[in-house]
Amino acid sequence: MTQTEPTKTIVQDWSETGFEGPEKLLEVWFCASPDDLPSACKPQGLKVVPRDVWETMLDQVQCKVLSVINAIDIDAYLLSESSMFVFPHKLILKTCGTTTLLAGLQALLDIARDHAAFPQDTQPWRVFYSRKNYMFPDAQKAPHKTWQDEMNYLDRFFDGGSAYQIGPMNGDHWFLYMFSQAQQQVLESGAANEDDFEDETLEVLMTELDVNKAQQFYKSTIAATEEDMMADMMQSTTLTKHEEQHNGANGAHDDSSVGHVYGTICSKQSGLQKICCRRPSSVMDSFVFDPLGYSANMVDGTSYATIHITPEQECSYASFETNMTGAVKDLSRVLDVFLPGKFTMTRFATQRDDAKTTKLKIEGYRRCDLIHYELDGYFLEFQNWKKL
Repeated sequence: MTQTEPTKTIVQDWSETGFEGPEKLLEVWFCASPDDLPSACKPQGLKVVPRDVWETMLDQVQCKVLSVINAIDIDAYLLSESSMFVFPHKLILKTCGTTTLLAGLQALLDIARDHAAFPQDTQPWRVFYSRKNYMFPDAQKAPHKTWQDEMNYLDRFFDGGSAYQIGPMNGDHWFLYMFSQAQQQVLESGAANEDDFEDETLEVLMTELDVNKAQQFYKSTIAATEEDMMADMMQSTTLTKHEEQHNGANGAHDDSSVGHVYGTICSKQSGLQKICCRRPSSVMDSFVFDPLGYSANMVDGTSYATIHITPEQECSYASFETNMTGAVKDLSRVLDVFLPGKFTMTRFATQRDDAKTTKLKIEGYRRCDLIHYELDGYFLEFQNWKKL
């Protein structure tokens, strides 16, 4: 169930030129699955770590917790700058603006060892760090001023990591850093069968949003329809006892803060709730910033989705990320919400699926770039698209 902070105004960090929408994304895997947790580790792994402990790490990243969905498989933190997802065996941290995500890496590793009892003398099983090219690179803070700085910082932690730039240097491109080690070096007893290991992440990174579509993520636009939506919104955000038991949620469900009330309305009006919540068991947590901007997390079992939107015309940006199987089929529906002038799509998965990605045809858009990488246990598909 969702736990929210008391009502307050959240103001995101703007540079002199605009807000940096493109996010920094870090995934740290300590083992392949919850079933592979080391024997000395706490049974729930990273999920045993209290919220206030994670907040000490997030202070170094320079962002705050707005609310949390506590479910059986995932704790989904909605942040002042994007999101964090905590599984028993891995953590995903995604932050936008001028946050210093990598500055929290040492604290993250320390927390995993000190609070979840992961082995002191081993490195994570796999680490991924990625981001799109910045809109306002000069506004970034160390260690994020350049990709070289970020690579050097990560190399201090992980011996043998690999770094890549994918896409045109004079256009929209994507950076990736990977580190991995043999599973048997991480686990105390036995090794997971990596042939059976499956993982898939789809990211859609959109810029030049349609002006009219972007307006729906302004607080003033939502306020015009608040009275008509309020009764329905309050009903839809109240979980029944059956839903609480099914999702394993706990804590007080309280959407009384203004940002969450507007967020729930916006999720419905924009159609994002229908895209993300495929089943009745899905739980969505949304927030609208003052005076503009939107963030949301969705969890359903081990699946998650996260959406972040900067609607300001001068720096408009929206991102959609999910590990839901077959999410490529929802791509057109996502694009219809924003009608971006351009977008970058990455699919990072253990199984190649050319039929759904390489052969994509999207009405109203043409593909400018298609790049395939075969990496350590993963297939990466990178695509740039532009509106006709």
